Amino acid sequence: IPGVVRREDLRSNASKSVPQCAGQIYTNDNPINGHGTFVGGIIAATPNNSLGIAGIASNARIISLTIGDCTGKMTTTEIGNAMAYAQQLGAEVVNLSLGGATNDDLAVRHAVITLLNNKTVIVASAGNKYEDLRVKPGYPAVYSQQYLGFITVAWGTQNSDIEKGDQLTWGSNYSPDHVEILAPGTSILSTGLNNRITTASGSSASAPIVTGAVALIIGYMKQNNLSFDSSMVEYLVTEKGVNKRPELAA
Repeated sequence: IPGVVRREDLRSNASKSVPQCAGQIYTNDNPINGHGTFVGGIIAATPNNSLGIAGIASNARIISLTIGDCTGKMTTTEIGNAMAYAQQLGAEVVNLSLGGATNDDLAVRHAVITLLNNKTVIVASAGNKYEDLRVKPGYPAVYSQQYLGFITVAWGTQNSDIEKGDQLTWGSNYSPDHVEILAPGTSILSTGLNNRITTASGSSASAPIVTGAVALIIGYMKQNNLSFDSSMVEYLVTEKGVNKRPELAA
């Protein structure tokens, strides 16, 4: 996930980082937009400490890697390098709340293959342009069609009618070939800069909800000495844990 600000409800869960802007665990006065801090809070913010929200997998350890410069601009090579570094550090699930590249990059593809071969699950946001990924492929989201263990998440809206369930929001990218699951992504509460709680919307907020669920599954499997790989975890999340939604296709 892009760089995480040092704040009390994430402090205990922040793991290794790399120096300078790329990969630093930032202090509160660093001029970044808080995207990674928001994503990290959804995944693993500490619960029951009167400081804000509870992350889905609050015992998970976060490896904070900022991709690109401090404004969020990035290249596919930097994405591939960060993913390769995450693999070296032993990441068991990689959250990619990013995207938009229109060209396949060999460095990114190689990093994806290496991570999956090492039982690492990859969770990516589908994107927020309301585009059909079959017509306008967006990387790395479209890798889900080719690789088991790669999960692409669409942006869903919360619906007060439980019987209707969540619906695909108007802004989310979609594709029955590439998007396997949707998760809530509208007005999500999470950790922000300067120890604040903030809200945001988009598939960048949807993906870490699934990442948190993946982390819980991996933790359960390890705790009970059960064998698994990334494709099995994907199956448990996308086939066993949720109902398929027809609106992913249109």
